[in-house]
Amino acid sequence: MGTLTLMSATDQSRKFFSTALVSVCLLFALDACYSLARPQGKEDRFQLDQSDVLNVLKAYRSEPKAPDIALLGSSLIEVPNIEAAAIAANKPVDRLTHHRCDYLEKELTNQVGYKPTVVSLAVGGEMVSDAYLLSKRLLVGARAPRAIIYGIGPRDFQDNLMPGVDSSDTFKLLSSVDDLPDLLQSRQLSPETKLTLTMENLSGFWSNRTQLASFTNQSLANTVTPFFPDMKRSLSEAPKKTDVRTFIAGMIAPGQAVWHPDDEYMLQNYLSRYNPIAPVQIETQLGYFQRLIDLCKARKIPIMIANMPLGEINRKVMAPGFYEKYLADTQKICREQNVPYIDLNVAPLASKENFLDTVHLNPTGSALMFSMMSNQIDPTVAVALHQADEAIASTKSSKTY
Repeated sequence: MGTLTLMSATDQSRKFFSTALVSVCLLFALDACYSLARPQGKEDRFQLDQSDVLNVLKAYRSEPKAPDIALLGSSLIEVPNIEAAAIAANKPVDRLTHHRCDYLEKELTNQVGYKPTVVSLAVGGEMVSDAYLLSKRLLVGARAPRAIIYGIGPRDFQDNLMPGVDSSDTFKLLSSVDDLPDLLQSRQLSPETKLTLTMENLSGFWSNRTQLASFTNQSLANTVTPFFPDMKRSLSEAPKKTDVRTFIAGMIAPGQAVWHPDDEYMLQNYLSRYNPIAPVQIETQLGYFQRLIDLCKARKIPIMIANMPLGEINRKVMAPGFYEKYLADTQKICREQNVPYIDLNVAPLASKENFLDTVHLNPTGSALMFSMMSNQIDPTVAVALHQADEAIASTKSSKTY
């Protein structure tokens, strides 16, 4: 009797284990099918009219061929590019969708002998880790540019309002399984965050849990509300969330500045971003700075670093020695890696009259910045552009009719 009971219990355990195994396999299969059924991946989580990075991806992919130069950076590049583009085009340009660097193209024409194509991948609030991901995902193979110019500032390496590399829209859009080794080694991320990021990159269901929950709730509401008119009225009258970025979309005319908050807001905002000093975040972002340079070397893409201009008031809210250490750290890495580094935070560009607020340049300053950048173009970048020009000329001369 005891033997029969034991055998029965064993059979039950085997059935339970088999059922559990089949269920897990089915779940993995459904997860895989769900991911395959969504070719846009993470991109459909964002609205095109409210996402800088989504517009950057769309603009770069829509270029008929790889540009000669890709311009990386935060709003320190993004704002000047829009303002200067309107001046170069002598007509309004769209703040959210215009990504050609018309003014820099015009200025570089005299330096390299032809008009190169320059596309901006600048995104407001971009950290160095974001610039690395954009380069890693977009600037590859036949879509790699001839050269990269990366405009940096101290906020790109420390921003207390962006506590982790996973905080940005760029990361949420572009991170993938092959980024996990870097994330798992990061001292900036907690074990819980590392586990969550691992799950998000391995599982489509987990990655889109918020969207799935929202879809389920909406479907349930659509099913139930016809039977409850008061509930339907209540839902329709609920206030809709408005993204602040919708207010900065629109056309920018020649000489017009990009919309910005008042100086007091910007001052308090950057006071929070810079203080207190976050050594682990700085260490993490310097690590991504090194990875970006290594990536460019591996892909044989010359890169030039430009220290961007900042208002004097902005520097005054930094902790003593913070700016100097940022300069020393970035210059040291570039020097060791033989990467050209130019400093644009100098007169006449750094003068107060060239600034829109405590951080960003006004249209006059924006045009001046690209003129100075063009005049200081590194020979390695210029050579890469000359090679592109020669290749174009060779192609044209070899055509038969």
